[in-house]
Amino acid sequence: MNRDNSDSLGEQASKQPAISPDDFIQSPLESVPADSPLPFPVYVKISDRLILFRAQGDKLTTRRVSSLRERVSVVYIPKESWVEYLDTLEKDNDTDTTPNESSVIRLRHLLLAYHQYLERKKSIQIEHVEKLRALGARLALSLKNNPSLGPRLLRRYDDPAFYFVNHNVNVAIYSAAVGHKLGLSLGQVKTLTFGALMHNLGNLFISPKILYKPGPLSDEEWQVVHRHPIKGAQLLEMFRLPREVILTALQHHERIDGEGYPTKAKGSDIHAFAKITTIADVYDALTNRAPYQSGLLPANAVEKMRHMLGKFEPQILSMLST
Repeated sequence: MNRDNSDSLGEQASKQPAISPDDFIQSPLESVPADSPLPFPVYVKISDRLILFRAQGDKLTTRRVSSLRERVSVVYIPKESWVEYLDTLEKDNDTDTTPNESSVIRLRHLLLAYHQYLERKKSIQIEHVEKLRALGARLALSLKNNPSLGPRLLRRYDDPAFYFVNHNVNVAIYSAAVGHKLGLSLGQVKTLTFGALMHNLGNLFISPKILYKPGPLSDEEWQVVHRHPIKGAQLLEMFRLPREVILTALQHHERIDGEGYPTKAKGSDIHAFAKITTIADVYDALTNRAPYQSGLLPANAVEKMRHMLGKFEPQILSMLST
């Protein structure tokens, strides 16, 4: 199949029977590899219907991606094809020999896809942990070699389905960039980046109905949310990961004045990596469009955080605007 006329998509949608979105996983259009045969089909949503846009074995050309972007920003991949999708992104990354903007953006797509996979599975295995550790190390090295890539790697997706998985990747990018600015060793930044990628692992234990709830949470729902740092840290302990990574997950909602959660740790009791990830976490949450809020401009977000006196380490916070 080779559907090159995007203007006919609406007509195709009206002729095809409705397909349940529950059988698919959404992915940003930009993340689908172009100009090579795809080992999985790609669907798009037109007029509230999912229609086949590229059959397995067809190419999604760069030209077609550019024209399709005017109509859609999200594609749908069948759940049963998700492993093939991950494998395709892996192979796309394996061809990279030197870090440049295109290769690191592809690395970002792979990180996003792995987080989507974990969110869908609601579980994590040691092979996924090691994969994210390796990808985090590559991200840290890429930003060390080319710091200017950092801002160009960040993404803001309007679709709420991407919010938390995209947030995890953005937080890792911010954390790695800040770690390098603070003069941490490459090994330390690799560990910091890995911890930032895993900081919200406890969200796997939260129902999507709570996680993506557009309105205010009830007291009971807040109790569930407040337990996610402990749940994430406990899971990371099972994998015997470095103490810094475990503490990053446990303490990323703590505040240096002791008014955070889950243990009300404060000051020097909070690990330095957790302090960095905390600032990256809040900054991205403030600047990103979430299911429950609109995003602020970056300068406004930094200003708002500066006025949260006693909450954040000033030296680390200053790294966001330098």
